Amino acid sequence: MTDKFNDRLQKAKFPPIIASDKGVAWLNGGHLWLYRNDLSDSLNGDFQSAWSSGDIVDVFSRKGTYLGSGFYNAAGQIAVRLLSNNRNETFDSAFWLRRLRYAVEYRKQLKLLNAEGACRLIYGEADGFPGLTCDRFNDVLVIEIFSLGIAKIWPELQAQLLQLLREEYSIRIRLVYEKSLGPLRAKEGLETFAGLRYCAAASADKEKELLPVGIVENGINFSVDFVNGQKTGYFLDQRENRLFLQRIAAGKNVLECFTHTGSFALNALKGGAEHVLAVDISTTALNQAKINAALNPALDSRKITWMKADVFNLLTALNEHRTGEDWDKAAALGKFDMILLDPPAFAKTREVKNSAYKGYLNINYQAMRLLPRGGYLVTTSCSHFMPEADFSKMLAEAARMADVKLKLLARKEQAPDHPILLSMPETAYLKTYFLQII
Repeated sequence: MTDKFNDRLQKAKFPPIIASDKGVAWLNGGHLWLYRNDLSDSLNGDFQSAWSSGDIVDVFSRKGTYLGSGFYNAAGQIAVRLLSNNRNETFDSAFWLRRLRYAVEYRKQLKLLNAEGACRLIYGEADGFPGLTCDRFNDVLVIEIFSLGIAKIWPELQAQLLQLLREEYSIRIRLVYEKSLGPLRAKEGLETFAGLRYCAAASADKEKELLPVGIVENGINFSVDFVNGQKTGYFLDQRENRLFLQRIAAGKNVLECFTHTGSFALNALKGGAEHVLAVDISTTALNQAKINAALNPALDSRKITWMKADVFNLLTALNEHRTGEDWDKAAALGKFDMILLDPPAFAKTREVKNSAYKGYLNINYQAMRLLPRGGYLVTTSCSHFMPEADFSKMLAEAARMADVKLKLLARKEQAPDHPILLSMPETAYLKTYFLQII
């Protein structure tokens, strides 16, 4: 090492870590993760004793150029999650409060801070909080933490966020519930955890506090079971897409596949659909969907038929005119002129991408076969590992197999409270296409 290189490292505010040339190019392109195999092993030997998982390090190139500072973790493939490339940052309470204010103020600009509303207040790296999700449902915050650095400072962030919401936005939070589950926790050296983080009523009945909370979205009432529901309890990312559905649903006989909490079904009804057959394989999901329907007496629940069934089998059975109790019940509802496909992520890892492609191809092909000319297909992928180009390619292949042509009405993505960093593809995952069969 040269004296000049050593001098630069001596002036580092935090323990230095040296990136390889490949890592430098990655970070210079705007990405915020430095992977373990992008460290310069030959130059880092003298510094490793100073690195502590969950603490901040300064990242340098092999030439001694400062690249940024971020949380270090020895446990996972992601060695550093960058927080800033400003050498003057101190990462003190004022720094974190400033970032929280930026995030909340942006949601205010989107007009998402209404009293009974719901929105994603913090969306990980896109808001400057790597590995943190924070959803607001009325007076409840539900968080997911998937980085050790955030886990260590969350108590401070929580206190700041609750005070900020209360004093500057007149929003009083009753409950903070953490729901940090799944394999990503283990990759950060963290155990899974679900439980209360904050309760405004010190002597409250905890079971009562953890009951589902009511929200209003697109003029429709929903009950969010944040304890037992998937992820944080409700998928906020499709808000604008469900609203767009209202514009084209009038008079349609709709088949909604993977209804989950019934959100698309109820939006279709609000848009004037004649009838909706809402299908899911989960009894728990269907029960929650029925609860949501009951919360909206202005929507005629007689126009919804709920069915527990496997979507793949149902679509195939309808196309091949198979008989059976469920298939006969679905067929008796007449021809569908709108099909909604909003499946869970088929591709949760890169390794299963090929099989996921086949799954998406199958259900979209079957839906296209079932729809008449002029019918509508609304189809979604929520997997980052199914990129836009592959999803579009899959739809074109399905159309060829079904011998139909597709007219694109709208190509949409996640709601704007899930902002996308253009330099970080991992922040973009949702793709929803509104198509017409011609």
